[in-house]
Amino acid sequence: MAASFGVLFYVLRVIGAVWRSDIALSFPDSFSYLSVAKLGPFNPQFWFTDRPVGTPLLLWLCGLNTRIFFLFQTVLFALSVTLLGHTMFGLMKNRFVSWMTAAGIVALSFHPRFGIWHLEVLSESLGLSLSLVALAMWLRVAQDITPSRIRWAVTATIFWTITRDAHVATAVVIIAILALLVRHLRTRDSPPASVHRSVRRSIAALALTVLYIVAAQSISDRNQYPLMNNIGLRILPNEDMTQAFVNRGMPQNDALLTRTGSDTWDDDEFFLRSPDLAEFRSWVQGTGQLVQMSSLIFDADFWVDITADVLPTAVTYNFEDYDRFSTSDRLPHRLFWFAPMQTPLSFGLSLLLAAGVAVSLITHTRRRPIGIVIAGGLVASGLDLYLSTAGDAVEVLRHLIGPILRLSVLSIVAIGLGADWVVSRWLATRQSNPIRDPVRERLSLTTPIAASAALLGVFVAWIGL
Repeated sequence: MAASFGVLFYVLRVIGAVWRSDIALSFPDSFSYLSVAKLGPFNPQFWFTDRPVGTPLLLWLCGLNTRIFFLFQTVLFALSVTLLGHTMFGLMKNRFVSWMTAAGIVALSFHPRFGIWHLEVLSESLGLSLSLVALAMWLRVAQDITPSRIRWAVTATIFWTITRDAHVATAVVIIAILALLVRHLRTRDSPPASVHRSVRRSIAALALTVLYIVAAQSISDRNQYPLMNNIGLRILPNEDMTQAFVNRGMPQNDALLTRTGSDTWDDDEFFLRSPDLAEFRSWVQGTGQLVQMSSLIFDADFWVDITADVLPTAVTYNFEDYDRFSTSDRLPHRLFWFAPMQTPLSFGLSLLLAAGVAVSLITHTRRRPIGIVIAGGLVASGLDLYLSTAGDAVEVLRHLIGPILRLSVLSIVAIGLGADWVVSRWLATRQSNPIRDPVRERLSLTTPIAASAALLGVFVAWIGL
């Protein structure tokens, strides 16, 4: 019941104040998503445009009604946070630690910098929600490996993957994790054949999803825009990187050099329209994209430096300039005494601690699947953060909101699991000679009711204030 009230109050706080107001689109990307949605999924062109299909598909399902779209996004996010919080009670033995971990997830996720995206026709909100759903589903798989749980986890992952092209790297990591799962199942006593079939089919489904996205990128040439942004804003201003790209086949002339410090759409889309850059555009639409991808490996020091420069701002940025509807005034910046990790130091330390917990879980045979999910999530989210930073020089901070949320949530989950193990071991040693306490037994029966009432009271007080 408390969770239901929490979802309701969150939805009211985010969208209730603007429900009757004029909700107009503002960002150019929003109009692009709307134009794709108007094609509809029954038009083959819909699946191969310059936008990933996740957001346009949801917008089409909402009848192209942006108000309903915003409501759906808000409800979906609140439900995804609730699902992940509820999952903690199945993973952990100690009830108090479960409540604290769930409260930390809620407090982090309900911060305004994540809530503002529910009122925009962009991919951020849907990506945030589906990533939390996928994480919850995979943690449930790690808790109890069954065919149905695997299918739900893979389905959520596929829907999340098609919201942004950068998610392809995470899908590849999940394929690797599933391969490890197959190896883990072989070490168990007679695992059901249905589980093996589900894992193999999941690998095939994710691989097909990756191939579809790669094909859609190639057909639509949508990767040309971020590459041109990178060339103008990052490569040309750096002589060494310019020479490296020229050595790998990038055509260079005086017209291209004038694009130094410019993005794709500057000067009446000079990158896209100038006859003097025709050869350059052919390179961008062909081998140029392979050069960019290989550069992320061979010139990793350059791209890592860019990521390191952006990360401190990404961790602390609250996106006030994107908050068109003053959502930050209606959502708490601190809830349940928790606040998001908003300093690079706290963010880095939490990731190190989470990595340590994941390694410890992997070394423990019975908890190994959970450790693999946590470690795989950290690796995949870190890779997504790197690719999102290096992949496009425009609106980098907006593109990083997803990886930042996932890394933060994974840190809370991992730290909660570590605390649960410590507390459970400590209580086990104290209860080796248990002493019966009738008062404590009576209190334990009322704990869920009291906790729900307390949680509801906090939300009511928050709404009233």
